[in-house]
Amino acid sequence: MKPSTKANLLILTGSLMMMAGVFAKPLGIPKELEALPNLPGVLFFYWGYRIAMKAKATGEIPRPTDTKRWFILWVFVTGCATVAIAFPFFATYLGIHLPLPWLAGIAFLSFLIAVTTFWIGMKKA
Repeated sequence: MKPSTKANLLILTGSLMMMAGVFAKPLGIPKELEALPNLPGVLFFYWGYRIAMKAKATGEIPRPTDTKRWFILWVFVTGCATVAIAFPFFATYLGIHLPLPWLAGIAFLSFLIAVTTFWIGMKKA
């Protein structure tokens, strides 16, 4: 199995386990065991990340070109902006009852944090 495939599978498995921990209540996981999928999820995610970084360092996984990196960044920024714009309007359906300026502020702050951390990660890649 190629290192990129192994890394992708481990990261996907870790992400799914963490999502199972987040949505434990709707999935019917007992309250005492809600946090149980999170720890293995984080470990699988980290393990996949380490495999990907080692493979990039040895050249087994080629580094993305600058054009591709900018494209990935702008796709991420567009997706985050779409969610940030929509959040204040669908938050009430999720049970969040705050004034609209507060919801807009939370959405804007979340957008800035997500884009900044993604951009810093892209600089290291």
